[in-house]
Amino acid sequence: MQKLQATRGKYKAYTVKEKKLIVEEAREHGARPTAARYCIARATLMGWMKTDFKNVQSCKKGARSAGGGRKLRIGCDKDEEILKWIMEQRDQNVPVSREAIQEHAKTKCAESHPDFTASSGWLQKFMRRHQLSLRSRTSLSQRLPADLEDKVASFTTFVKDLRSEDDFDDEFIINMDETPVFFDLIPNKTVEKQGSKSVIVRSSGSEKRHVTVILAIAADGAVLPTMIIFKGKRALKNIKVPDGCIVAVQQKAWCDEAIMIRWINECLKVYTNRQRSLVVLDSFRCHIMDSIKKQLRKANAELAVIPGGCTSILQPLDVSVNKPFKGWLRASWTEYIRNDAARVDAARKAGEAAAKIQPPSKQLIVDWVGSAVMKLREKSDLVRKSFVVTGIAPALNGADDHLVRKANDDSEDDSDEEFWGFSSADLREGPSVASDLSDSDSDTE
Repeated sequence: MQKLQATRGKYKAYTVKEKKLIVEEAREHGARPTAARYCIARATLMGWMKTDFKNVQSCKKGARSAGGGRKLRIGCDKDEEILKWIMEQRDQNVPVSREAIQEHAKTKCAESHPDFTASSGWLQKFMRRHQLSLRSRTSLSQRLPADLEDKVASFTTFVKDLRSEDDFDDEFIINMDETPVFFDLIPNKTVEKQGSKSVIVRSSGSEKRHVTVILAIAADGAVLPTMIIFKGKRALKNIKVPDGCIVAVQQKAWCDEAIMIRWINECLKVYTNRQRSLVVLDSFRCHIMDSIKKQLRKANAELAVIPGGCTSILQPLDVSVNKPFKGWLRASWTEYIRNDAARVDAARKAGEAAAKIQPPSKQLIVDWVGSAVMKLREKSDLVRKSFVVTGIAPALNGADDHLVRKANDDSEDDSDEEFWGFSSADLREGPSVASDLSDSDSDTE
């Protein structure tokens, strides 16, 4: 008789009912051919055959589908309450992140299970248990130049020569960049049921309104004063500005020559006190104007310009900082949308048909940016390492060379796109709300 070869395929979760049927077949036809038929390890099937399924009614009552296994740590009631909260948010088209689920779970179980941490492992099992996945908006990545390696090598050599010649302290090696922040910070991902054909995210309809935030960080982990640029001509009144932030206005909320000079005077000079510094900027046209170079020389600052198309490799803010910064802002926006959506739904139930989600106020935007800047200051290690991995401020003796990111690194880029100012198309479209979304395989097996 020919011996059957059991091949292992993709793992499948079996219900208790399915296991009972497989066990009955194995007892009738034998464990080995049955295991081969269903691509199940024979040892696994033998374990099922030894299990008493009479006391296991359903894998949704706290027991794993392996049959009589360990119960859920927080209990099935709390587990179902957390799932219900997620579904309520999605029914209202409020985006739900994995971090939001973990925070809600810890809050929900704080009294009954004070040692429950809602770890990443718990979240992964929770999402698999309830057939949840992370849905992602598709996007195009920045096109890198053909001579990338030569440009990166030339720039890092130039910066290293400057550091060797002038002996800049880490606190005076500075990177500055502009990043757009829209009033509706619609996230690229949200937790949703697997197989959903449409993933709708609720917003206030302010996708076109934006501000520009000028972030600047130093190689020792410090964060310079942050400038928030609103659209307008007159200075904003009655805005409470958090410590470490400056509010400015510009006709289109862009960073132009006047705003750049103001940043040098009110942010850079205040931080360096005119001590010798190295300022790393991308090749945005406003950064390399003759008038800006003159102002930087007056501030006793040396300018290093990142080659065009290389910011995803060479700019510390793009490589390590902008993503968590935007994440903190989106978390604040999501909490605001969640609360305002609940208010609107309650008003509609009461018969107020005109009720709708209000866009966040300018004060809220300023508060969110101020809160994100405070969190960034607590991540000084992240800021320091961003200057190392980009090759701008590693140890001159070569001790950090193994940490420097290579130009041909194919790892996923989490940076923001290079910022060249807003075009008319950008302002017309804003961030896409009804975007194509696809299943992410990161949380499914």
